[in-house]
Amino acid sequence: MREGEAFTQAADVAAPASAPEDPASAQKRTTPRQWIKVAAGKVPATWITVAATAVFLGATAGFGGLADAPVPEPEPLPVLAAGETHTNQQFDITVERAVLIDELPGSGTYPEEGERVLAVVATLQNITDDPLLSSQFSEATFTIEELPAERPSGDEATSSIARVDDSTLAPWLQPDVPVQVVVTWPVPADLLGAGDLVRLTLSDYERYDWARLGGSEDDHSWVDPAPAAYVDLEIEDVGAGADSEEDGG
Repeated sequence: MREGEAFTQAADVAAPASAPEDPASAQKRTTPRQWIKVAAGKVPATWITVAATAVFLGATAGFGGLADAPVPEPEPLPVLAAGETHTNQQFDITVERAVLIDELPGSGTYPEEGERVLAVVATLQNITDDPLLSSQFSEATFTIEELPAERPSGDEATSSIARVDDSTLAPWLQPDVPVQVVVTWPVPADLLGAGDLVRLTLSDYERYDWARLGGSEDDHSWVDPAPAAYVDLEIEDVGAGADSEEDGG
């Protein structure tokens, strides 16, 4: 026997013969596609949803991401002229004029050194069924943004409200009774002059009924004043006031 043939025969004897494949084992072998189906069946549905969402967001990011929903522009507030009426849930409000004066006794506003008084005359008619205290609402109902918030003394520059006919401060307004009032602010003497325009902002309150929380049907509050309209007014400067001029002052 040749040497090469002897080596080949030795190798054949050393290598075990391949055992025949068990048919049952062949049936148990899982293909890659079958494995994916089995794995998917064992994954919670919520995980699949999250994974799908992540894939979607990842794909969307490649195109610039999700677009923000457009935010609608707020409707512009109406601008009223002197003499026009604004109506909310509390009042019919008719703003008549704006006057600049050295001082206005009985108005509740007392000017400091270097100040004058800005007065806005308006008619309020309470359209609710209950008496309303005017001072509870006037500071938020009537505002002028261009006025300074602080006085020379450092005190806060707040407004006052009074009846025109009898100078009653902070009057009660009865239902369905129109009342002419004057709303006043202390202002720096050099801030405004005759012919200047000021924009008065009228804000509306919302009625909150406590019956929502189990309270009485008649129990309610007025909350969350928000700007609802503007009134543009040209200032009249009456100097020291009509009474002083009549007295020769």
